Amino acid sequence: MNIQALINDKVSQALEAAGAPAGSPAAVRQSAKPQFGDYQANGVMGVAKKLGTNPREFAQKVLDVLDLDGIASKTEIAGPGFINIFLSEEFLAQQADEALADARLGVATQEQQTIVADYSAPNVAKEMHVVTFVQLSSVMQLFVLLSSLATRLFVRTTSVTGVLSSVC
Repeated sequence: MNIQALINDKVSQALEAAGAPAGSPAAVRQSAKPQFGDYQANGVMGVAKKLGTNPREFAQKVLDVLDLDGIASKTEIAGPGFINIFLSEEFLAQQADEALADARLGVATQEQQTIVADYSAPNVAKEMHVVTFVQLSSVMQLFVLLSSLATRLFVRTTSVTGVLSSVC
């Protein structure tokens, strides 16, 4: 599980435990500036407004029940009711070690499938120019990406001269 999703789940549970309606968005995002921590829970303020309570007081209720033991070294309320979350160095080191021990570096695999890609080539009867080559290069890069996701990639290229098909 990625770190942002883990923290989002924990904050969502704390929101509900603090009195928020089920399914209230935690809105956990990476912080733009290091002084605001590694992540921010921005949904607390919106939920507090819906409940008609003071956002800072509601944020404190959420912090009181928020369980980030072993994940965060520090949490704090900032501004009108945002929660700043600072990850612990031990947790980050553990996550890095787990990713390095995994052959896919922690990236989840998806069920592979057959992908069919159809590209209509430029008209070879017309004069070719730079844009044509840039477009072709982009399409080929897309085919390379698709081939990493598929167990079987079927590419069909059509042009004025006929059809060229290949199976990768």
